[in-house]
Amino acid sequence: MLERLLHNRTAMITLGIVLLTGLAGIFAPVLAPNDPYRTDILNKFAGFTAQYPLGTDNLGGASCRE
Repeated sequence: MLERLLHNRTAMITLGIVLLTGLAGIFAPVLAPNDPYRTDILNKFAGFTAQYPLGTDNLGGASCRE
């Protein structure tokens, strides 16, 4: 049965997507360390920085694109 699963391309792609989603959930604090609810109005629309790789939004928080 495992042999059949390994040769099924659709099943392997689906398994890869499920595993990547699980890993993203496990490592979520590392991948997105900024609090999305924290606001800093003086830091609104800031450009790219090490803390905010995608910049900040209109409330100065982590960009919603992150």
